[in-house]
Amino acid sequence: MAHLAAGGGFLAPTAFHCQQAAEKALKALLLFHHVEAREHSLVELLDYVHAQARLEPPPEVLTAARKLDPHYIQARYPGPRGPAPEALYDEVIVKELVGCADEILRWVEPLLASQ
Repeated sequence: MAHLAAGGGFLAPTAFHCQQAAEKALKALLLFHHVEAREHSLVELLDYVHAQARLEPPPEVLTAARKLDPHYIQARYPGPRGPAPEALYDEVIVKELVGCADEILRWVEPLLASQ
């Protein structure tokens, strides 16, 4: 969905879907290891992956999670005095966020297939 939204120029939705793709991938990895998590924070989910599934996320995955985390809220809801989500994104930012989501997916997918 993130790639489709990006291709259509829907920048704020792209940011949200990047965060969602990473969140769902990490939750799938946790479920694969019989751990249920209700958090939305990618950083917290990676803490669970490390503590509960005994998997060490590489530094680039941690960085990607930190970059994506704020976009769960920021991409959908304006702050009390802040700009609308659409004003916060441009193609450069969105390209980086898509790369971050892809980084997390590239790490998770083989872990799900390896067992």
